[in-house]
Amino acid sequence: MTKKQTLKLIIFLFILAGCHRLYAQESLTKEALYGEWLCREVTNLADDPETKAVMETMKKGFLNSRFIFKTDGTFNLIFPKESPAVVKEMSFLNNRKWFFYPDKSMISIGTLKENLMQIFVKEQNGKLIFLIYETPLALEMEKMPKP
Repeated sequence: MTKKQTLKLIIFLFILAGCHRLYAQESLTKEALYGEWLCREVTNLADDPETKAVMETMKKGFLNSRFIFKTDGTFNLIFPKESPAVVKEMSFLNNRKWFFYPDKSMISIGTLKENLMQIFVKEQNGKLIFLIYETPLALEMEKMPKP
């Protein structure tokens, strides 16, 4: 191998290591989810008018709700007092186990057998977005500081 080829290989390896480190830093981990998350904004992505109207009620309920992912693996969902009753019925999710699947960027509430709720997590413009499976809602989340 010539000096020029060796130098190219070294540069390539440095770039590869840098990209891996950058990717690893941006990958969401279970540990990063621990704590309390406040829903700052809800976007209704429904296309048809009927679904859009139903989701507006859900949207009001999720706004300012708190998703709590405890280190012991339990989950709690706290809704504001003014949330519609239909949304508050989701309180059955409280004290259920939660699991994170990093390969899918998915949080599962309840065991896979229970399959109570699935939340897909994505980062968009530096913000964390929760997409609740089977609903056209996108929740912009903010991690709350520890008390």
